[in-house]
Amino acid sequence: MTDFLTGYVVPAGVGLAGVPGLKASQRSTDGALTVFEASVGAGPPLHVHDREDECFYVLDGELSGSFVFLPRGRPHRFWAVAEPARLLLIAVRAVSRTTSTRSTPRPPTTSAAGSVNATASTWFRG
Repeated sequence: MTDFLTGYVVPAGVGLAGVPGLKASQRSTDGALTVFEASVGAGPPLHVHDREDECFYVLDGELSGSFVFLPRGRPHRFWAVAEPARLLLIAVRAVSRTTSTRSTPRPPTTSAAGSVNATASTWFRG
């Protein structure tokens, strides 16, 4: 017998576990993905996701309606040029590109990362 996750709805303006903008978490999706609704101005510093592919959909802003896919292992950053943009950010636990199994994380190295957020496996480059 298969165990199914419980479906849920997060109303506009509300986040899971008291975190504003958190629409889905690794806990609520059994590790499948994380979803945030966020406003981005200057954006995050250059960083790398070691275990997650990242994508975002621009809800409001100059590029409204645009979709961006950022595969794991690629250094990236993003920002809004004029006014802040509202995004739906989605981090998906990577599936191996050669098999149907989940990828195995690589351990961090000091040469590869300025600082590490091990929970989200995001590496900020300095």
